[in-house]
Amino acid sequence: MKFKKIVSAAAVTAFTVISVHANSAITYVDGSDGTGVVVLTEDCPLVVEHEDLIFHIDDLPSNYYSSASFFENYNAKVTAEYTVFNPTELDIHAVLAFPFGTYPHYIPDDARQRFNHEKYNVQVNGETISSDIRATYKDDWTKFSLEHDIPLLQDGYMTDDFYDPELPVTEYVWLMETGEIEPSYEASAVFRADEKTRILMEPQERGSYDREAGTYEVGIHAEDGKKVTLYVFGEDTGEPEWTFSEQKDDRAEAAMTLQSRNEYTFLDYVFRDYDDSSEVSATDWYNAYVTMLKESSGSSFILNEPYRSLEHFLMRWYVYEINLGPGERLINTVTAPMYPKIDTGFDPAVYTYTYLLSPASTWKEFSSLDIRIETPYEMLRSNHDGFVQEGSVYTQSFDHLPEKELEFELCTVSNPKRSNNYGTYILLLLAGGILIPLVLFILLVVLIIRFIRRR
Repeated sequence: MKFKKIVSAAAVTAFTVISVHANSAITYVDGSDGTGVVVLTEDCPLVVEHEDLIFHIDDLPSNYYSSASFFENYNAKVTAEYTVFNPTELDIHAVLAFPFGTYPHYIPDDARQRFNHEKYNVQVNGETISSDIRATYKDDWTKFSLEHDIPLLQDGYMTDDFYDPELPVTEYVWLMETGEIEPSYEASAVFRADEKTRILMEPQERGSYDREAGTYEVGIHAEDGKKVTLYVFGEDTGEPEWTFSEQKDDRAEAAMTLQSRNEYTFLDYVFRDYDDSSEVSATDWYNAYVTMLKESSGSSFILNEPYRSLEHFLMRWYVYEINLGPGERLINTVTAPMYPKIDTGFDPAVYTYTYLLSPASTWKEFSSLDIRIETPYEMLRSNHDGFVQEGSVYTQSFDHLPEKELEFELCTVSNPKRSNNYGTYILLLLAGGILIPLVLFILLVVLIIRFIRRR
């Protein structure tokens, strides 16, 4: 689908729903938040006369699913229904993009390749319309932004000053043969790293970059039979010399035996792990891979090995089109899954949902908003006071766009308890404060006695 440009008889705009991804602390399982609509053009003439934001949360996710068949029964979702009005005398054709977020960590891998179009879809005036599932790269630690994320949604292979489909890639695979040397030893090698070359080592346990010399040294813990792979993007650096040492001047008798050397194009390298049956298009996969390599660089020329596969870093989007004639009014409805953060530090767990409201300030006008949360669970907190509860429904209305984003917490009970056993921690600290000095004292006495006997 091509993103249209303005032509003589039509105004073209693009909107998106921003999705923010929550980082997880030790006791959290991260989720993917819902968001509000943004108009990307500064002079968009379309008006939102009213928005109904309805959360259907009759299911709480587990922090672990053994297979996709169990996860497919999860039904929590959000429906954003916008009454959009065209006050101009122009025919307006709009391409819309609605990112519904990255999949949270608790989704099983075999469920990431499928998306249930029956439960989640896009409608205009009550009729389901066609939409494409698109994907862009999104890591776990940066927030979504229009300036950064929208340009990643491209129709063709993205251009880059370094990466292109025909870029040569050289793969070296070694087998570490260490024999009986101590495990404290490591294998090290030095590579050239400059504007002509990028390198990626798997695994990479230690690295140091010498900017003045234009070299990069890697260190890998010695282990007999360990497989080491090096990818050289661009101009080949040649096979390096490996040394094994515990200290700089203490060399060990061991070897790194080259098992294979293969040459690819960058395009072949990118599609090694691509699943042809995936809903992610080949173009989106390529562009996401380039973005991942660029954003995972520890320095200008060194690439950090991603700790998870690209599939775990893909943000999905709905991309679809609507048309409004002069003075026309339509209702655009998008239904998408809601994946909350899970705080297992409480017993029972607390689930946090976030929906961004501020992006809607980019519309020409935004008149009113009704929020409805349908759930059998207890609302513990919301950052917007004034929710009214009637049975299993919480509601609130605004005659303007709220300044704060919407956030609320749900739980199966109204008063969850912190599950951390601080009493146990205190006892352990006290025990450590008594037992550790006692053990050290006994060892000291034993050493003194042995010393006296030897004398």
